[in-house]
Amino acid sequence: MKKKILGIFIMMLLIGLVVPLVNSTDENIEGKNYNNILFDEKPIYEDCIYNTNNLAFKNFSKISDPLVPSLINDDTPKKNFFDLPNYFSWMDHEGQDWTTPAKNQGDCGSCWIFAALGTLESVIEIQENLSDLNPDLSEQYVLSCLPMAANVYGRGCIYGGDPNNAYKYIKAINESGNGCNGVPLEICMPYQADETVDCKEKSADWETYLVPITDYGNYWWGNHNESTLNQIKTRIIESGPVVTGINVTNKFTLFGGIHHDQTDFYPDTHEQEWSGWLNHIIIIVGWKDDPSINNGGYWICKNSWGTTWGYDGFFNIEYGALFTGWYIVWVEYDSESYEWSDNYNPPNIVNIDGQINGKKGIDYEYTFIATDPNELELFYYIQWGDGEIEEWIGPFDSNSEMKINHTWNKKGPYIITAMVKNTDNIGSKWSTIEVSMTKNKAINTPFITFLENHPHLFSLIRQILGLKI
Repeated sequence: MKKKILGIFIMMLLIGLVVPLVNSTDENIEGKNYNNILFDEKPIYEDCIYNTNNLAFKNFSKISDPLVPSLINDDTPKKNFFDLPNYFSWMDHEGQDWTTPAKNQGDCGSCWIFAALGTLESVIEIQENLSDLNPDLSEQYVLSCLPMAANVYGRGCIYGGDPNNAYKYIKAINESGNGCNGVPLEICMPYQADETVDCKEKSADWETYLVPITDYGNYWWGNHNESTLNQIKTRIIESGPVVTGINVTNKFTLFGGIHHDQTDFYPDTHEQEWSGWLNHIIIIVGWKDDPSINNGGYWICKNSWGTTWGYDGFFNIEYGALFTGWYIVWVEYDSESYEWSDNYNPPNIVNIDGQINGKKGIDYEYTFIATDPNELELFYYIQWGDGEIEEWIGPFDSNSEMKINHTWNKKGPYIITAMVKNTDNIGSKWSTIEVSMTKNKAINTPFITFLENHPHLFSLIRQILGLKI
């Protein structure tokens, strides 16, 4: 009896030794320990991607080949500014929102494209005098079809690019500009966060939806003072939002993950890394002067890290903080240059319903449903987050369910994204849902494996317990 009690004690001791080893493996995801990452100033990846544990494993991408101010060409004449209001924002100008919803660039350093096109989308609304137009331009087109716009040819995800070059090659009508002036709508080439997507994947009728630009330019101020502030404000209030560069740090990334109030602002803490310079590109949509703030106020900005970062993807940052506003790029659009359909009334975003927490290797059914204001039939475009894509499934009746199954073969978090287009080829905005697939585990597998790797323990346990073979 004593031997059996002793044997049980030894087995419990062995289990106590093995279980912590197993649990410690679960705390590391594919070999990377995500604990305390947000408080480490060094990026986890050298090529532009921050991973954060407390933000549901969202990826916040920067460009790994930052813009160097000394190499930025600035030949744009400056504007004469006038009396400027203490507050102005295109998010609520004359009671209307002239910005388009914040998007998510994903695991790709394409912020320069999102900022360039997001700015153009707002300028289009302003010039067309249609705040609810919500044009949606194709970032993937710039990434795949305008390779010269990237810092390194065709590597716009890894090495990023200059938003001024994005406009340059959008406007170019030679081979480097894909032979035309303009960028098509999102439905012509949906975003895949992948620089290797071939330009040939754009739709056959993409030229029909090509939106041109009339002019663009940039300012490199190289400092922060009242004169430069007024120049930027004048450009914004006269022409629309502008693109700017910023020196992102981990503290800034964390800020937007926990601050979701429209009155919060990121302070000028002077922690900018001079060697990194402008490693992220955003949009300035307005400002607010406040004498109680050290630098006199803050910029109102739009990011491209999704709508859960900041307040619906927007944020405020103190004048001059992280070099914000030191370099800006602007674009102009002529309302006579593109004819928007009188029926341009996009479908509503897709509602996605299905298993949020599951196991890898298991087939799960998901339901997608969207409505069209004109009751037109709809086609669905779905990205599962693992590289698999369902391209324009349909047509389905408006407000009818579309069911489809999918299996993830590796564990991890995934973002399902979906959009629809109607039979008039007008597309909706993207909608997203995050799912998590974990590994299937056999009961006691780690302990059995441990014993199999230490066969002498079987003999010891049998002797203690008095068992017979």
